[in-house]
Amino acid sequence: MTSLTPVYGIPYQTLADAPDGPNLGEDGFLEVEQELIRIDAAIVANDGATFKLLDAVQTDVAATITTVGAAELSLPRLVSASVTLDSGKLYRTDFQLVTTRTVIADEYEIRVRKDTALTGTLLGSAFAWGTVNTNAQYAKGSILWVPSATGAATLHISVIRNSGSGTMTVYHDNFSQAYTTVVHYKVGSAALLRTVTT
Repeated sequence: MTSLTPVYGIPYQTLADAPDGPNLGEDGFLEVEQELIRIDAAIVANDGATFKLLDAVQTDVAATITTVGAAELSLPRLVSASVTLDSGKLYRTDFQLVTTRTVIADEYEIRVRKDTALTGTLLGSAFAWGTVNTNAQYAKGSILWVPSATGAATLHISVIRNSGSGTMTVYHDNFSQAYTTVVHYKVGSAALLRTVTT
């Protein structure tokens, strides 16, 4: 077969080509298989370099979620849908919380827990810093974590004040300033996590 398809270059027989007999189907399908192998390899390589979105939760009510102090408090509106965790994968939780704070030096921690609010397995956490403000502002960050087991789970977000004496109020939304509380749950290849020893 000497004629080729215009995009992938897969050979096929036309009236102008010499008869190919029993090799006609085999030659074409072998070329298709090679192209599928190339596409599969490209997909695997891309998966290893990026995070894919598992679930996204965005609140849409202009109201207070909770006011956080020394006790860990759950943000129930930000629970993920049921997702399948793989212990060989790296996960990233990106959070953007609409907040106000009362004390500038306070330190708050955003946590991701598995299956149960407040008492479920702690998967990871990150600190949320900010300044004293009466107008809403974002507390943003990302939490990287690797699950210890494979299986279905729901993911819960909670907040706790680790040091200081004030409070941080978390809001669903602040329409007057176009701020929205949102959490993205993502998964990527474990190869994205690099261990550095010094």
